[in-house]
Amino acid sequence: MAIVNNSQPTVRFNMAGPYGQQGISYEPKIMYIKKTVTTVEGYDDFWVAPSGTFITHAFGLVTGGSGNTTTQVSLGQDGSAHSIIAYTDLSAQTTGNATYFQTGIYLNAGDTLRVTVGGTAAAAEVCYILEYFETGAMTPHFSL
Repeated sequence: MAIVNNSQPTVRFNMAGPYGQQGISYEPKIMYIKKTVTTVEGYDDFWVAPSGTFITHAFGLVTGGSGNTTTQVSLGQDGSAHSIIAYTDLSAQTTGNATYFQTGIYLNAGDTLRVTVGGTAAAAEVCYILEYFETGAMTPHFSL
């Protein structure tokens, strides 16, 4: 059985009463992606982001190194395969290699996120953690 939550998670605080909009704080959503690399180059589309998604942080971690300096694994969008974590930022060669993306990226019209494998692919495993907000599912605290 799947649980579907179409809203941004919230935490209530007692600023303007327990049910006032000013008494709600939004929490980020977290997504964990694991890519097992084979000897085949290509890409895997894994999520169509809702319109208005803002990715605040992304972490990349090699959990199974390829031992090959030319294996390239990147995280991005279908229109820009290296837009979040480029293969130059995370070497898939050695287990334990890691990187952190903190620039932030706003997907105004939504987009398809993908993991791309290039270069001379060799067996490896790379994990990504995305922290994001679906701003379209959030109600403004104040409209000025």
